Amino acid sequence: MGEFEDSPIKRYSVMFSGRVQRIGFRLEVYELANNLSLTGFCENLKNGDVYCELQGNENKIKYLLDFMCSLVRIKIKKMDVTEIDVIGECQFIRM
Repeated sequence: MGEFEDSPIKRYSVMFSGRVQRIGFRLEVYELANNLSLTGFCENLKNGDVYCELQGNENKIKYLLDFMCSLVRIKIKKMDVTEIDVIGECQFIRM
């Protein structure tokens, strides 16, 4: 994955729309988030979207989002990213 420059700790809520369920999307986010030492969670919504909260080094979060958009089996049509308040958490929760 390479090295990442230091950047502020941020927390984002991210809503993914498109072909993002039943293709291993949440598992991919979970594995990558753990490898990047990010915290948060990811869950499927009834409308077919996936909602995630990600916290950690801002550069690592941007890397994760770019990586998810680059996957061929996933078709993200829309990604809404909103900065939210940082909270104290120690792991990525798989829901």
